[in-house]
Amino acid sequence: MYRSNDVIRPKTKIRVELHTGAGTILEGFVFVSGHERVLDLLNNKELFLPFEVSDGRHVMLNKELIAAIWPHDQKWMENTYATAPLAQGPARKTANQPG
Repeated sequence: MYRSNDVIRPKTKIRVELHTGAGTILEGFVFVSGHERVLDLLNNKELFLPFEVSDGRHVMLNKELIAAIWPHDQKWMENTYATAPLAQGPARKTANQPG
């Protein structure tokens, strides 16, 4: 909930293809402010990502579920490609790591 003294920043709507770790592919939009990149959005302290599904529904996605995300517009591709693990997510083990 916003308070009257909260700063509300204009957002830019970016079309993306989002892949979850479970194999689901979502087409839709994420929202960045100012000079923020998609990578910055994924690596901020928030646990959930506002996402507009291509059918117009708005959902909050748990960022830990995101395996990969690609912006459709090439201007967002530079320094915006991101794959799990995310910087703020929990440490993930690989097959070569002990217990």
